[in-house]
Order: sequence, then C-alpha cells, then structure tokens
Amino acid sequence: MATSVPDGGAQFYEAVLEGSMDGFVVVNGDGVVVFVNPALELFLGHAPKSLLGRPVESFVSGDEVGFVVPPDDETGQRGERTPNRTVELVDADGRTVTVSSVVEYLTHEDAPFTACRFSLDGSDVDGERTYYAPLFEDAADPILQYSHRESTATVRAVNEAFDVAFGELGDVTGRAVFDVLAEVGAHEDVREDGTGLRPDETRLETTVRRATAGETRAYAVRSIPVERTGWHGGFVVFTEADAEAGVETTHWESTALETTLAGIAVLDADGRFAEVNRATVEMYGFDRSDALVGESWLSFYDEREAQRLETAAVPRVDETGQWAGETVARRADGTAFYQELTLTRLDDGGMFWIAQDISALEATVERLEALTQASRRLMAAETTDEIARATVETVEDVLGFDVACVRLFDPERHTFEIADSTPEARRLVETYPGFDLDASNAGRAFRNEETVRVTVDEVGLLAESTALHVPLPEYGALTVYELAAAEDEVISNHLHLLATNVCTALERTIREAELCRHEREIQSQHSELDTLNRINTLLFELTPRLMTTTTRSEVYQTVCEELAASEFYESAWVGAVTTIDGQLELLAEAGLDEGYRRSLETLPVTYVAQGTVAEAVQTKALHIARRYRDDPDEQSGTPGTRTVEAVAAVPLVRGEQIYGVLVLAASRDDVFTESIQRHLEMLGEAVGFVVGSILNSELLLSDRILELEFQTAFEDCLPVAFSKELGCRCEFEMFVPLETDRCLVYLQMSGADPEEALAVAASIDNVDDCRVVNEYDDEFLLELTAEKTIIETLMRVGAAVPSMVAEDGTARITVETSPKADVRSITETLRGQFPDAQLVTKREVSRQVRTAAELREGLKDTLTDKQLLAIETAHVAGFYNWPRGTSAKELAASLGVSAPTLHQHLRKAEQKLVEAFFAERDRHAAE
Repeated sequence: MATSVPDGGAQFYEAVLEGSMDGFVVVNGDGVVVFVNPALELFLGHAPKSLLGRPVESFVSGDEVGFVVPPDDETGQRGERTPNRTVELVDADGRTVTVSSVVEYLTHEDAPFTACRFSLDGSDVDGERTYYAPLFEDAADPILQYSHRESTATVRAVNEAFDVAFGELGDVTGRAVFDVLAEVGAHEDVREDGTGLRPDETRLETTVRRATAGETRAYAVRSIPVERTGWHGGFVVFTEADAEAGVETTHWESTALETTLAGIAVLDADGRFAEVNRATVEMYGFDRSDALVGESWLSFYDEREAQRLETAAVPRVDETGQWAGETVARRADGTAFYQELTLTRLDDGGMFWIAQDISALEATVERLEALTQASRRLMAAETTDEIARATVETVEDVLGFDVACVRLFDPERHTFEIADSTPEARRLVETYPGFDLDASNAGRAFRNEETVRVTVDEVGLLAESTALHVPLPEYGALTVYELAAAEDEVISNHLHLLATNVCTALERTIREAELCRHEREIQSQHSELDTLNRINTLLFELTPRLMTTTTRSEVYQTVCEELAASEFYESAWVGAVTTIDGQLELLAEAGLDEGYRRSLETLPVTYVAQGTVAEAVQTKALHIARRYRDDPDEQSGTPGTRTVEAVAAVPLVRGEQIYGVLVLAASRDDVFTESIQRHLEMLGEAVGFVVGSILNSELLLSDRILELEFQTAFEDCLPVAFSKELGCRCEFEMFVPLETDRCLVYLQMSGADPEEALAVAASIDNVDDCRVVNEYDDEFLLELTAEKTIIETLMRVGAAVPSMVAEDGTARITVETSPKADVRSITETLRGQFPDAQLVTKREVSRQVRTAAELREGLKDTLTDKQLLAIETAHVAGFYNWPRGTSAKELAASLGVSAPTLHQHLRKAEQKLVEAFFAERDRHAAE
C-alpha cells in the first residue's frame, strides 16, 4: 500500500476511524496501550483516551493477555498476522464480552508492538447504554443526544460538558433539537422537522462562538446520526475549533487503518483507487497494492452489476453524501463474492470507499436456511431410521463432513449401535478392520452429555484429523471427522444446532410411535376381545352338540366341521399317534386338501403341523407354531403385506389319558391368543370326557364283549414282582381309588409267607404301605397303598380287567372291552406301562345277564326262615332308615325274641346278602 498520507490526511484518518465499527489498539513490548480508537473505548464503556498508558490486562481477559502482548525476539513471529480468533474482553463494569480479533506483530524503531483489531459488530453489547454512556459521563466536549419521535428530533440527554458550556439554556431535555440549536446559533442546516439529523441526509456541520467565563470560544458543530435496531437518533458534538485544528495523523492511526478487517480506500474524482489498505488488496486476491491503484472501482464487478452501481449508488452519493448496500464483486481470479459496500462523498469530488467480504456471512445464512429445511425434513420423519438418514445427509451436504455417523441407544437391548453413516464412513469401516468410528468416545459423549473432541492418529485419510462426538441426550451421539475446516467454530455451532433439532425430532417420533403403539394395543385388545367372545360363543354352542353324539368318530367329525366352517379357522382335523410305529392316524378332518391329507399318512409325526402334534402328545398340553411371511408387492417388488400361518395342536384328554390331537390351522394371529388358548384347552378336555364316556357306555351296554388276554413278565406289574420274588401265585382281587393319585390294591397270595411278602412290598418303589388283611390255611390277602394301576388306565380307554394272575414271574391279564373298541389303542395303553406285553388271545363272547328276580330267588334259598323273617321285618319297620323308624329292642319285642338273638339273625342275613352281591359281580367278571 502507498504510505503517503492523502490530501486532507487528518480528515481521511478521522473518517476511517469514525466510520469503522471495529476497535483498534496498539500495545508496546511492556504490555502498555499506546494507541486506542474511540470505538473500542465506547464499546467497553470507558471514557475517551482513558485506556492510553494502561496495561492491557485492564480490558483483556487474563487468559488472552499473552495473545495480545508482543512476543520476544526468539519467537520468530515478528511481521506475522494471526488468523481470526475469538477472545474475551472485560468492559468497565467487569463483564466479559466475546469478540473476534486479529493480531499483527510489528516492529517500529527496533521496538516490538502488536496492532490488534477487534470486530465489535454483532458482539454481546448491553444495548445503547453500554455503547454510548461514556460520552455523557467523561467526555470533555459538549454532547447532545437526541432521538426521533414521529417527525421531530427531541433531546434525550446532554453531558456535563454541555451544561458547563451552555448552562444558561437550562434543562433542554425533551425540547426539540431545532429549538436548542437555534438558541446557540447552530441551526443553519437543520429544519424543524429534523432534516439534517437523519442517517440518509447531509450531516450538520457548522461553527458557533460562545462567550463562556469571560472569554469567547469557537465550537465546530457536527451531527452523528445513529440508527440501531429499536432506536433512531444520534448525537450533536461541539468540539473546540482550536482542538480540532490540532488533530494530526499518527503512526498508530496508520497502523490501525492497516489492520482493520474492512477494505478501505480513497477514490479520486474519476472513480479510480487512489489509496487502498491491505484488507482491500487481500479482498480482491492481489499481492500488492499497486495492482489496484489507478484501476476503476467498477472494474471489479461484472457488467450488469457495475451498471447497477453506476446508476443507483453513485447518484445517491452525489445527492445525499453516502450510499450503503450489498453487491457481488469479483476477485482477480474471476471468482465472485458477496460484498458489503459503503461510499461516502469527499470534498475533492472523490469518494471514501469501505467494503467488507461477507461471503462467510452469506454462506452462514445459506447454511442456516439449509439447516432450517433439514429441520423440517427431520420433523416430517416418521421413524428413527429416517431421522438418522436425514441427519447424515445434512451433515454431509450442508455442513460438508464426508465422514460422519449417527449412533442411537436401544434401551430394551441396551446397545449403542450405528443407525446410519455417510458412504465414506462405511468405506473406511470396510477398509480398515477394527476401525469403529471411535465408538468408545461416542459412548462417553452420550453418557456424560457433553461434546468429546479427539485427535485421530492414523486411519488412512483421517490421519491428524479431529473426531467430534456431539451428544444427542437420551438418544445417542452424532460423530463427525473434521478435515480441512476442523477449527471452524461457526460450523461447530451449526453442528450443535443440528444435534438439538435431531433430539427434538427423535423425541417427537418416539413419542408419536409410543402413542401409535398404545392405540394399536387398544385396537388389538378390542379386536381380540371381540374375537374371543365370538369363539367362546362357537365353543359354547359346540359343547352341547357333543353330548348328543353316540360314537367317537361322530364326536371328532362334529368338532372338525364346526370349527373349519367358522370364520376363524381354515381347517381342522383330529389324529391319533400310535406308539408302536410313531405314525399318525387321521380320525376326522374338515377343510384339508387332498395333498395335505396324503402327507399326513406318510410324514413322521415330528414333521406334522410344524412339530406341534408330537409336542402335544408328549406333554399333553396345547402347542402353537407360527410362520410369518412378507408377501412382495406385485408392482414394485418391495415387501408388502405380512401374513401368518399359524397352527395349534390341542390334546383331547381325560385325566392322564390322551385320545387324540385336534389340529387347527389359521391365517390370522388373533385366534390363538392366550385367552383363546385356555378355551381351546377346555374344548380338548370336554371332547376327551365325551369320548371316555362313550367308551365306557359301549363296554357296559354291549350284549357281547371282546375278551383280550395279554402276557407280561415286566416287574412293574405288582403280581409279577411278588410271584417272581416269592415263587408263589399272586392274583389281583380289586383296587380302590383314593382322593390323591394313589389307590388301594388287594392281592390274593398263595404258597408264600406273609412276612416275606411284606418285605418284598417294602422294596418296591411305587408301594407306600402294605399290610396283611386276612390269613387262611395257605392263603392271605395283602393290602397295598400304591400308585394308580393299569386297571384305572385301561378304564379310560373303555376296557376292564376282570382277571390278573401271575405265577413264576409271568402274569396273564384278561381285558374286556366293547367289540367296537380300538384294540390297537388298548394294546398301546397296556404297553405304555408294560413294554413287553404281548396279545395272546382275542375272542368275542356273549355276556350273560342275571335278572333281579333270579337274584332274589337265589338269596331266599341261602337264608333260614328266622333270618329272612328278621331282615324282612327290619326293612318294613324302617330299621334301616335314617333316622331309624324302630329300635332293635322294639323290633326284638315285636318278633318275640331277645335283642341279642335279633342281632345274630340280622348279621348273618346281611353277610349272605353282601356275599351274594359281590359273588354276582365276580361271576359276571368270570364270564
């Protein structure tokens, strides 16, 4: 840059320092302020020139002092300029204010200095008071502050110096500025409506003389219009003419000019650059100032923009003295950039040119607009996956990070996994085994809810970059890898802003998902309840119909047809599994196609109905299997409707006996809920009860019976165990079921010692107690408390055991059943307890029925006349009623016998009646 001061140099530098919003300070090697401009002092609330000669610690935060004080000779930084940096200043009230700064380390006359520029625009200034109050508190020049109220400029305040110089005016607060200026003779360029006091008008500049304290002083009067958000007004400053004439440009003012962020230049009357500062040279991409000096300022705009400035800006400067606005300029290499430009008219016909590159600001605005659009997309996302995708794309497209990922925490599985990442991030993970995008520090950021910044050592292209993990509180973390623009604080702030928006979107999405899930649950519960009620009605109506059936096949077929015909089940069938070969026998079906029916005859039972039949037979409990399938959309080929294939195997049981398995198939999931499962189990028990009753009826009411004889040597058979150990004959007499799962078993033993029999009984695991009931010559009756026997098990399949005799460790078991009975089922039931059981004989015989009359005639032949008379009289007299109709004494007197004689006749008659009844039962059993 040219170093000579232009014509009107004092005016030039004064205009520069007054027009710039930047603060300037020069500090010597001792850390003492040797130059400071008014903007910085006003900004910090200090009186003019009050910072001169003071240590830099008086207004720079302690941590930043080393940045501002000149370094020693050994640092090698002389002549260098630092990058833009954020520092903290301290105002007159002790408050911290954050500003951007640039420091240049200089040498003047072999002494070290620093020239510091502080960008004050947009900083956290405490309103109008912080910015202008020192003018009224400490300024030596008389100052009047005014504001515009409608069309009138009104005095707001004056400082103490004004009261001293113009005290005779009294209190001027609230008066029109025009009236006050008229009284002091400084109203030549001001009208009553305030013209001359607004920013877009020719400023007030005049001279007045006042007689003060016996002497006459001349004042230069000028207006300084100020327009800030929410306030429009300004100042009228009275400066002694002698003092103003003595202002000279100093070396420090020149230095401040050179270090300002704004481009500053003087244009000659032809619009060519006459003087430029370094910022102007750098703004346009040149190395030297002579590349600009002599060039037209309009040559750095394209033709259309230059024409706009020439027809809009230049005439405005001619008319009002100033123009300000935004434009698009071009650098030396032809690249365009946004520029904020101010043109001020000079007295020599030239212009004072101030410009600032606002490309970064425009880029920030564009980025913020893009972030706003991204926020709308985030808020429109319906799932967390969509939010993660939108976040990654925003980080890549808007903020410019190639390597980034979003991790989300799953509270149910307690996992912290990558939800989405940029293509470059995925490539790095695939290329470098073990590289996990710094998962541990991302987890730390999530847990501590604070940003974690870590320098990356060596991971391919990420070497010497920085991993930045931004927490998404309660949800996860956002990780980016900063490369070229790693220290861009604006980008970092935008990243945190994005993280805040992501958290808001996640909160909304999760909350809405929870509400939708709750609504679905309620709808599902209503639907399930409706289905349950209708299935209950179906089963309720089905049960009475089962009671009217007379055969097992009719029971099974009725159940299958009713269920398959309903809207709930597509097919129903009943099958029985044989224990001999493990094959399935189909007993009834409805809704089965021919192919599936044939497969049931060949498939092993473990493969039938997804294995549920085998499980139901083994556990005697209901089992369900489901198979889900996503049917693709025919047009797009993408996954469409999800369908389900569900089957339920319901065991048909009565107690421990299983008669078969009912298998239901459905293409909906709500017909096998837990509530419905309980009702299906009840249906299985009802069918089992009906089948068991039919089997018993067939056995009791049939005129002919099927007699089966089995042989076994299995020691779990009690007669086999005793005959084998004692070498005797053991015959089963009867059993009596108890309320528990135990029973009383009576065995007739012959050819054995009772004590030895008791010892054998004590060694058998399933025998709890044993005693000898009766003893005869070579026989005795043994009573055992044991587990339920094969007798009760066979009764459940419609079979009776009239005889079970064992000799020499081998038993022959006679089984009676209906000719319609399933012999294979009976055989399998017997082999379930005695695996070696073999069917020896099978024959069908007629059942002989003895009438009640024949039974009575036979009894009469066995009773004596006195016994018959006694028991018949006792019956007629109500002796056997409760309460008794007559006593034994009264009955004996009626018969003319003693009471003991009566009891003897009755007891013998009762014994013969009981013997006759059980003998008849045994005769039927023998037959």
